[in-house]
Amino acid sequence: AERLIDSCNQRTDFDLLKRARRFSGRHYWMMFSPDATLARPRVAYAIGRNYGNAVQRNRIRRQSRSILRSHANSVPKGRYLIGVVRSTDRRTFSDLEVDLKTLISKVDNPK
Repeated sequence: AERLIDSCNQRTDFDLLKRARRFSGRHYWMMFSPDATLARPRVAYAIGRNYGNAVQRNRIRRQSRSILRSHANSVPKGRYLIGVVRSTDRRTFSDLEVDLKTLISKVDNPK
């Protein structure tokens, strides 16, 4: 299977993300640095300990990866840093999917 999304793992990726635009949603926040020269989008996750224990953090990271993989064709090329908004309300997979898709659509159509 071909990889559709890469990881941000180079220092230059994070240096560019420092100056990136920030978008906020109900469950996620995202920073985006566009780069049309990349072969595939690059994504990093920032899910801190205040979100929950390791099981909860890994679960939401896996869910986020799954959402991005299923919508990889509509994800603009660039670098993404995706974090989770701490909240007390219950998050279903479909809620997370809608919120992440909304954030990605803001990348194309900033207000």
